[in-house]
Amino acid sequence: MRELAPAKINLCLYVGPLRSDGYHELVSVMQAIDLADELELTDSDATADDVRCPDVEGPNLAASALAAFREHTGWDGPPQLLQIEKRIPVAAGLGGGSADAAATLRLLASFTLDAGWRRASASASRHSPTPNRSASSSCRRAQSCRRLLCMHKPIGSA
Repeated sequence: MRELAPAKINLCLYVGPLRSDGYHELVSVMQAIDLADELELTDSDATADDVRCPDVEGPNLAASALAAFREHTGWDGPPQLLQIEKRIPVAAGLGGGSADAAATLRLLASFTLDAGWRRASASASRHSPTPNRSASSSCRRAQSCRRLLCMHKPIGSA
């Protein structure tokens, strides 16, 4: 099974007050773009899940998503091989890692073909960096972002 993980650009980033956990409230307005990583999920002959992303070193959010899916759903399916064809530049601010994690959860939800697993996948995705916010607070922050965007002339304008 294959899934695209589109890059995204931030049109606006609102950094709110510091929370009690030491992090700031964030609201971001993003737009997906055509540039995308491609992920392929298959059964593996190995004894454990394996995530391969050639030429990318260090922790991998897609691997974390796969582990979180198993943990939060109790799914004990066969070991999986997740191969990532990286097209989104690493550390370019285009959201490649989180896009790969989200695509991994979509693949796993489709792979299991069970509505119960789909609900659990949504639960696991709550642990991703994307916060859930009430519509009213997001709307207020979005209005601030819209004002900020309107204050700037489009690129290339006189």
